[in-house]
Amino acid sequence: MLIKRLALLLVVLSLSAFSVMAQVEPTPQTLTPDQTIERQIAGGESHTYQITLKAGQFIRVVVDQKGIDLALALAAKQGDAGKPIAEANLTRIDMESLSYEATVSGDYLFTIRALGATTLNGKYQARLEQKDAAAAKDRQRITAERLLGEGYPLYQRGQAQPATEKFGQALLLLREVGDQYWESYTLTYLGNAGINLGSVEKAIDYFEQALVLSRNLKDRGGEGNALNGLGVAFRLLGQAGKAIEYLKESIAIRHETKNRYGEGSALGNLGLAYNDLSQYEKAIECYEQALQISREVRDRSLEGRSLNGLGMASRELSQYEKAIEYFEQPIATSREVKNRVSEAALLNNLGSLYYELSRHEKIEHATGCLGQDQATVGEPSS
Repeated sequence: MLIKRLALLLVVLSLSAFSVMAQVEPTPQTLTPDQTIERQIAGGESHTYQITLKAGQFIRVVVDQKGIDLALALAAKQGDAGKPIAEANLTRIDMESLSYEATVSGDYLFTIRALGATTLNGKYQARLEQKDAAAAKDRQRITAERLLGEGYPLYQRGQAQPATEKFGQALLLLREVGDQYWESYTLTYLGNAGINLGSVEKAIDYFEQALVLSRNLKDRGGEGNALNGLGVAFRLLGQAGKAIEYLKESIAIRHETKNRYGEGSALGNLGLAYNDLSQYEKAIECYEQALQISREVRDRSLEGRSLNGLGMASRELSQYEKAIEYFEQPIATSREVKNRVSEAALLNNLGSLYYELSRHEKIEHATGCLGQDQATVGEPSS
């Protein structure tokens, strides 16, 4: 009996030891200057690298996202370990950049985290640039990245004015640094924010500047972004035909660069342009493609905009029951993600349709959830 108990104890201890070993994370790979790392990554996964720095050294990690949205973070390995001291998530696709001037010597952990559902797959290339001491332009870059990092989420939440102020400050610094790549992207951000502020002519100027820079740099991603912005802007000026030309070119580039979210967004904008020309069947075709992409990339906001577009086009074709179904689907999603702007637009459209159909008992239910000041707010363009 004693021998059996000892044998059982050994088994339990062995299993416990195995469990502890299984939970121990592998030692992070060291990221060295001028070394390019290329890896596959799926939604929800994180890859961590170690960087050894001396106080005063400057680093910049550039990550080229390919088919998946990534967030970057830098943290000290010792001391307040795990708490980010620098973060970056400036784009959904294309490049990310994180710069930092070390305040203390030691080991740092650099983490690349893939956003989105576990079904999403992509890859990235990461490269570390390092200097023994930060120059004035390096510090300007750090500040510019911080401003972009503060402005981008403001824009996404529909706070275009404070976002514009951040983007404008970043633009001046990037021009002093001489980084035309990020200058182009910042001009596009300013254009998008300008559209939301109603400054369409100014937005066109920003997009045109961005387009020239991106074409000079042969940056196809930036070119597709600027063309999409121009399409949105000219549509708002009532020039739907010109908008369609820009948007078709943007869609082709975004398809080529595998920017699926951007492709879906531009398809949705193209649908709006066709809608303006009363070409509702073509609009529906665009919205359906955008909806398919939105579900592929698990983007609930794009899904809601696509369904809303399908509802509007179906309404114009007198397909009222189908329109109601399209409008109702994304309302729950908007509430789930707490997107009050999208919820307001959908409820407003649904209430208007009920009024047209004389279903007065439904109107108050559809529009009474939100204040009148929210019912006319539009979503940020993208």
